[in-house]
Amino acid sequence: MGNKFDFSTAETLCELLIDTADTMESENTKMQHNFDALHESFRDSTYDVFKSEFSDADKTIADAITALRELNIALRKYSEQMREAL
Repeated sequence: MGNKFDFSTAETLCELLIDTADTMESENTKMQHNFDALHESFRDSTYDVFKSEFSDADKTIADAITALRELNIALRKYSEQMREAL
């Protein structure tokens, strides 16, 4: 490939970034629903501690999803600029 920009690879990568972000978001939503259902069974201080840790993990996952989507946008923009430069 050398130093040439591969538009096909860039497009594939963009699609994978979006697919991954969407899958992560969907799975995280499922985990949130399951976690909320736990509260019905475990209403004690241990659940509150676990909830705090889960909230931290949820934020980290949300940040990763945002980063994937931002990377997709940046790569698409760069690809567009490269096309215009040709």
